[in-house]
Amino acid sequence: MQVATISFDRFNVLADDEAQARIRAARARLGERAVLLCHHYQRADVYQHADL
Repeated sequence: MQVATISFDRFNVLADDEAQARIRAARARLGERAVLLCHHYQRADVYQHADL
């Protein structure tokens, strides 16, 4: 399995509505292959989409 590392700096500055739109688009594109893991201290706009 190959794993790519990405920098999260560019995501920290996303507006809430843009982050939500990107999450919805990714889920639509990836379907059940996507799993969003979150922790309670993460941004609320992201956390609301969490699977776990």
